[in-house]
Amino acid sequence: MAAPQVKVITQETFDSVVRENIDDFEMEPDEALKDTIDQFEKQKVSLSMIIKSVANEDGDHHVLCLTKQLSKLMDNKEATNDDVRKLMEELRVEFDKGISYRYQASKTAQAGEFVFKACVQNKEDADTFTVCLKTFASLITGQPDLVSPDGIKFILSLVEDCKHLDHAFLYLRILKLACTACENNRAVVVENKGIESILKCSEKYKDHCNVVKEACGALRSLTLDDDVRVAFGKAHDYTKEIVNTHHGLERIFVFIKDHEGNPKLASEVCLTLGKMMVRSEFCQQMVDMGGLEVIIRLLQTHMERPVLVRQCLGLIKAIGGNDEVKRVTCRSKALDLMITALGEHIDSPSVGF
Repeated sequence: MAAPQVKVITQETFDSVVRENIDDFEMEPDEALKDTIDQFEKQKVSLSMIIKSVANEDGDHHVLCLTKQLSKLMDNKEATNDDVRKLMEELRVEFDKGISYRYQASKTAQAGEFVFKACVQNKEDADTFTVCLKTFASLITGQPDLVSPDGIKFILSLVEDCKHLDHAFLYLRILKLACTACENNRAVVVENKGIESILKCSEKYKDHCNVVKEACGALRSLTLDDDVRVAFGKAHDYTKEIVNTHHGLERIFVFIKDHEGNPKLASEVCLTLGKMMVRSEFCQQMVDMGGLEVIIRLLQTHMERPVLVRQCLGLIKAIGGNDEVKRVTCRSKALDLMITALGEHIDSPSVGF
């Protein structure tokens, strides 16, 4: 049975109905907005990508006005760094309000083009560049197609030799967001030696947990087949390349050994290692490196942390793809700890899977 078609409308249509309620039916703005939302919801129209607020007298929303201001600012040679920072901060606040704000700004006012242009033009000023990167990361959340191949290459050209901690964090976050649900961007990252750049950046800032976490997220985004537009992705190939060509298991495993006392980071690394267990020999390699002993120590030390416990159990499940590893696991303390974990977190949906 075919799925029912989703009814959609444009932002212009939505805004015109709100304006009609105000002008023709003399409703207050809040009342007009609520009535418009109710009307379309009763008609089963999807409003997920519609900015549900009252437009100004010119028919524009604040996020669109700011984006248009940015387009002019980029062409203004007299604009100062303070001007750019202030405007980008305001834009980021708007983008963070929800996907509808980001979508309409991109669709109606080409926000992706102008925010990326601001990043390129201001890369020499560290403070301004940081603000621009933050705004770009906010904009592309849920919209990876806004990052062009040139955009990926620009970020990769800066990652490996990055000298600013904040910039390293933002580069990795942008790569992670750009590769989530976008097979084309994943291909660009891999083809341009992005895997090695991500690993080197994480090793350079190995003592900074937020950078390592983003690096793990960026690598995981390469191991996913989550782009519904592509029939057959290359997640398996990319995972093998991370492990075989770039020795990713050993290099990622170091982080968990160095930060066993940090449950949040340990959870992130366990999740990432679990995504690498796509072949039997990788599971064996994980155990040979001492991975099972580390998992046991994490469970013993952080049994009260449901998120970490879930990731440890998930990693045990992943390495169990190898029969010899199954036997080793059953002979270790892991089995008793798994039972204890399920008992202690019986009411936690994050553990009982």
